[in-house]
Amino acid sequence: MKTRGEPALQGRDPVKSSILPGGCIGDSRWPRVLKMLRDRLVALLRRIPGFLRAVANNKKGWHLRVAISLLSLLSANVAFCLDGEAILKALRDRNADTRRRALESRELAACYSSDADDKNCPPNPELFKRLNDELMRLLKDPDPSIRKVAAQYLSVSTDARAIRPLARLLMDHDDRVRAVAANAFVHTSVQDDNIVSDLEKLLRDHNKEVRAGAAMSLMLNGTRKSLDRLKEAYDHETDSDVKGVFGEAMKYLANRTQK
Repeated sequence: MKTRGEPALQGRDPVKSSILPGGCIGDSRWPRVLKMLRDRLVALLRRIPGFLRAVANNKKGWHLRVAISLLSLLSANVAFCLDGEAILKALRDRNADTRRRALESRELAACYSSDADDKNCPPNPELFKRLNDELMRLLKDPDPSIRKVAAQYLSVSTDARAIRPLARLLMDHDDRVRAVAANAFVHTSVQDDNIVSDLEKLLRDHNKEVRAGAAMSLMLNGTRKSLDRLKEAYDHETDSDVKGVFGEAMKYLANRTQK
């Protein structure tokens, strides 16, 4: 996972190099697509030296064989294009299943993965901003599964506008949503006492994933007061795994706050 530091959600510049699907095979994209297909064909032929000879020797079926080979090349990358306008429309749909399917689509997930790149998700800064707007709106969706995925995507985005909306989910009633929110600040430095205070409160959450996530987020964002809250939580913690996380967090935070 790429490291993001101060002030927040930093990594790829959201203005200069944000990535988002949409408009992948417009007129300006065709040369790039053709080059991709050519490169894949060359790679395939190198792996299978006898491919051309087999095709050439089979006069009756070579057309079909070539067609199948090209289709397999295309299918390997059929997901590299996603209609941005269509996904935006689906995210606004009144039907929860439609919104969820749009969020969980493989193409959209690729654009919000920690290892996303221009090859898998061509740059489109304006569309990226519009999509983040929709994701932030979905953080208030009545369906917790939708809030959860939207929060996951925004937690790896480079959009600093998402900090406060994500922080509000620290008090969400759904355990899974709170867990995502608690982990959203592990690699993101925030200068907000209210967010730090909410993370401290989550050290006593009934869900162990939430407690562990809060402790890890406090490693980067905690204060001397947070260290005291961690020590108190450590003494009361019954889960060995979470207790281990608390211990590491205390060591790191003690060293950081002494500097």
